Amino acid sequence: MSTIDKLISVRIKLDALVAQELELMQELIDEAGHVKLGQATYTIDGRKITIKTGENVRLDKAILNATWVESMPINRSYSYTLRQKDYEAIMKSGSPAQRKQLAEIVTTSPAKPSVKVEG
Repeated sequence: MSTIDKLISVRIKLDALVAQELELMQELIDEAGHVKLGQATYTIDGRKITIKTGENVRLDKAILNATWVESMPINRSYSYTLRQKDYEAIMKSGSPAQRKQLAEIVTTSPAKPSVKVEG
């Protein structure tokens, strides 16, 4: 077996292990009843586990460039970054127009969870 074939074989095995790890982490998240975004510590089977979940956030730069408003919770520079706390506050308590405008340019998706097992 050539080195390239070995590398491909290892990558296939790693992909399968990563998928299995994600499934097991999701089982622990479900068992702990962790349903919110953020970090919390639980005890399962006498072991302490820390679960951290989040969201990946992406800005639509084409729309943002066309509709830029200084009051947006976004720092303007060579690249855009979302001010997470301001974004969350506006999405919770802002006007319908503000929420609609942000919903058009911000896309969220679940981030990869983290599960740390102690002991």
